[in-house]
Amino acid sequence: MTRLLNEPVLIGAAIRAVILAAVTFGLTVTAEQIAALMVAVEAVMALITRGIVTPNKLAEERVAAGGSPTVSQTDAQSVTEATRRQL
Repeated sequence: MTRLLNEPVLIGAAIRAVILAAVTFGLTVTAEQIAALMVAVEAVMALITRGIVTPNKLAEERVAAGGSPTVSQTDAQSVTEATRRQL
């Protein structure tokens, strides 16, 4: 579940696909209503995505210490191993 929450673009695309499939299979809505639903989905997903990609406290601390906000290869391997353990 956590992995899905880290993929807001994927979730937004899935929601849009469900809406379009519902319309294709007979949900009676106007083109304007479909457009409004799509805009609403995009707005909510943009807010969620923004929260995920905003630099976190760790990155801010690295920059304040004179380092780079990016993750080193060693850090990336540790994160990958931790993620595998969670799955």
